[in-house]
Amino acid sequence: MSEEDDIRRGLRTLAADPPPVGQLAAAAVRRARTARTWQRGVLVTAALVVVAGGVATVGAWRGGDQDTPLGVTPPSAVATVTQLATGDPATPDIGTAYPYQLFVHCGIRYARFADRWWETTPQQWVPPGPPGGDRNYVPGTMTLIRADRAQFRSTGPPLQVDFWLMAGDPPLCQ
Repeated sequence: MSEEDDIRRGLRTLAADPPPVGQLAAAAVRRARTARTWQRGVLVTAALVVVAGGVATVGAWRGGDQDTPLGVTPPSAVATVTQLATGDPATPDIGTAYPYQLFVHCGIRYARFADRWWETTPQQWVPPGPPGGDRNYVPGTMTLIRADRAQFRSTGPPLQVDFWLMAGDPPLCQ
């Protein structure tokens, strides 16, 4: 009998009657399956966190529950901005952009412009300001769109907020 015949006979014996799988091999298979399931769970969780963070960021930049995204003004409310004025006049011209520092300490809800109070609904939140900067104010311009509507546009991150004229004074910051 040759060595090749011995190998064939041994393989036939193994195929006909395989040895039982030991407890160590079964435990290794279980551990591998558990690790693979855990890794998949971690990857899915990380992907969900990234997507949720993106949605939250977009929501913050859009201004929360607004019907129109920031940066998009309905055509019926557009005023052409022809010049950048200086100062804050008591009677601003419609369509003229005035330099403005929007107070955002408690979010964006009220603004004082042209000696009158303005309100946006719903209250909006702004992303944190730049490190080392004044995080209570966002620099930009305020434009009177109509007699009862003003619009703020930031000069930094894209932020546009529409304000409506209020009848009285706003409540204190809470």
